Amino acid sequence: MTSPPDRRYCAACGSDRIAPRLVHHWQCANCGVTDWKNPLPVAGTFILREGRVLLVRRAAHMERGAGGWVFPGGFVERGETPWEGAVRETQEEALVTPTVLRAMPPRTVLTPHHVVMPFVAELDPREEPRPGPESAEVRWFDFDEIPWDEIPFSTTVAALRGLVEAPDPTQHGIVTFREVTSPGRSRAPFRFCIRCATPLGAPGEDGAVRCSNCGWFRWDNPSPTAGFLAIQERRVLLGRRRQGRDGAGRWACPSGHMEPGETPEETAERELLEESGVSARAERFVGLFASGDHTEAVYAGPVLDTNGTPSGEFDELRWFTGPEATEAETHHGTPDLVAWARGKGLLD
Repeated sequence: MTSPPDRRYCAACGSDRIAPRLVHHWQCANCGVTDWKNPLPVAGTFILREGRVLLVRRAAHMERGAGGWVFPGGFVERGETPWEGAVRETQEEALVTPTVLRAMPPRTVLTPHHVVMPFVAELDPREEPRPGPESAEVRWFDFDEIPWDEIPFSTTVAALRGLVEAPDPTQHGIVTFREVTSPGRSRAPFRFCIRCATPLGAPGEDGAVRCSNCGWFRWDNPSPTAGFLAIQERRVLLGRRRQGRDGAGRWACPSGHMEPGETPEETAERELLEESGVSARAERFVGLFASGDHTEAVYAGPVLDTNGTPSGEFDELRWFTGPEATEAETHHGTPDLVAWARGKGLLD
């Protein structure tokens, strides 16, 4: 994505009434839409067979990374979940449909800032991968044969390192990953160029929205967010979302948008501290949720301090027992997270 221009217009309504919001973002005074400067979400699959992983060599005509080896994957597009994006990219690049996906912990590349969400997947033994239109070759590699020097993208390296370093790559899995529905409004799509206010068309094949007037472009992707499941003395911390926010009046874990330069773990810890005044350390990845315009990675770990000052993001904060949290009217993936914690014996 190109650098933000000096003069900006709202991507949703074309108004020039734009002002900075927080540190990295912009908000329109005309329609109220915030333009979040988020990392770009990437998803893909690691298909394993007899101890080997499937990689594809990018075709010579590809604009980026031509001739390099990658796992089947790419940008998550607006309106799809990470697992849907992973399956779509695998179908396009290796002409097979992976099944039984198991989420691995997201990996972050800071320059450029991408969040990689890989899935270990299975493949029907009757299906044999073949090169798709974007691929020149497909091949199965033993872990000690991975051609690291021929991998063009830092996102691929980060995700593959996570696979190779795992004690047992075939056992990756989390409490759940599923699509969730927000009772509030969804993020507005990009309709106008932020540089010249020219109306934009539909995204191209690469998922980018391009301005026909000035050439500016960006990818219209789901916004990566992260949350924290804080548990102390067998009680879980939930906040009642204030009026004017998605899910107003419902109980949820503290969460928020990833800022430039952050990992998902750092986002989860920061949002917990800012919204509740509680500090904790993200040590375990426990859930991945998506709504089509947002993805949320949720973490758990030891609570370190409860003496901070909440930011007012919630109307109310409360430590719930397991049964109380189960009965509460909750938001997004909170019911699944509570069920996971109770299943692990962390809540009463």
